[in-house]
Amino acid sequence: MRVFNLYVPNGKAVGDEKYHYKLRWLDAVTAYIDELRRAHEKTIIIGDFNITPADLDVHDPDAWRDKILCSAPERQALADILALGYRDAYRNLYPDTVRYSWWDYRMGGLRRNIGMRIDLTLCSDNLALHDVGIDIAPRHWERPSDYAPAWVAIKP
Repeated sequence: MRVFNLYVPNGKAVGDEKYHYKLRWLDAVTAYIDELRRAHEKTIIIGDFNITPADLDVHDPDAWRDKILCSAPERQALADILALGYRDAYRNLYPDTVRYSWWDYRMGGLRRNIGMRIDLTLCSDNLALHDVGIDIAPRHWERPSDYAPAWVAIKP
C-alpha cells in the first residue's frame, strides 16, 4: 500500500495569481496521482487539500460560495482526483455528519464551531474502510495549529 501525504496550496483568493497557480498545481498533482494509482493497487492520499468538497463541509456555505476553498474550479479539481478511483473516506462512512478540520483563530472559531472540512483522506476504491475521523483534541492544546488531523483506519 502507498500513502501519499499532500499539502495543496491555499490560493489566497479567487482570481488571484496564487489561485491560478493552485489550479495549475492541482492539474499537475492529479496527473501524478493517476500514475501513483496505476503503480500501486492500494493507495491513500491524506492531508490538507485546502478545498471543501461540498457545502456540507462549510459552516456557512452562502457566505463562502465562490470564494477560496469553496469555488467550483477547486471542487472540480478534487472531483477529478476522485474520478481516478478514489473516494472521500469520511463522506463514505459518514455521509451526512458535519465535522470540521479547520477553524479560524479569530472570533472563537473553534468554540463556536465556525469551521470547514479541508483536511481529507482519499482512499482507493479497493480499500475496506474500518473507520475515519478528525481528531480535534490537539486543537485544544496550548498554542495549537488551526487544523485538526484527519485519520483513517482500514481493514486488512
